[in-house]
Amino acid sequence: MKAALRRHDDPDYALSAGSVGSVCMHFGGLVGDQTVGSMVADLDKSGPVAWVTGTSAPCIALFKPITLDAEGTGMFGEDQQEKALNYWLENEHISRNLQNNYAEKHEAIEKLRAPLEQRFEEIMTDAAPEYRKQAARECFELEKEYRVAVWKAIEPLDHPTRHSPVFSMQWRRENRELVRRWPVYSQSSENASTV
Repeated sequence: MKAALRRHDDPDYALSAGSVGSVCMHFGGLVGDQTVGSMVADLDKSGPVAWVTGTSAPCIALFKPITLDAEGTGMFGEDQQEKALNYWLENEHISRNLQNNYAEKHEAIEKLRAPLEQRFEEIMTDAAPEYRKQAARECFELEKEYRVAVWKAIEPLDHPTRHSPVFSMQWRRENRELVRRWPVYSQSSENASTV
């Protein structure tokens, strides 16, 4: 299911082309939206687990487990809105950075992501039902290290990609709006070069 959510309609997908023919959509071209917040539900007998990205672009996002219970416990509680926003912004830096040299960066991310998602599966499978929440939190902690590793992997690949003037203009406008609404975005990573 995760692979289906990450799919692009063209194996040689170019971000600047945009497409609504794929489940994983990226803003740009004629496409005014992008895929965000992907989820896969695992409904086994030991209790449901949702595998969520909590970010945009499932093609590069890491699916993490959250346990679902009668209390509705998820990634962040109602009183953690700022923490949730900062989480999304940290991941959005990576997503927007992929506008330059998407293919190589996607490949570098996949090499890091696939083994970590496999490890998450093993952690959750091995956890007794009463320890699944703790196991899910462990996966979220591991994601912090993963983000650092992703930046190290994609930073050397950061060479400008020529996009259409319309695509570049759209993203400059989107980035300005993001900084206007949440100034912390411009400060949360010095690596966040985009178009």
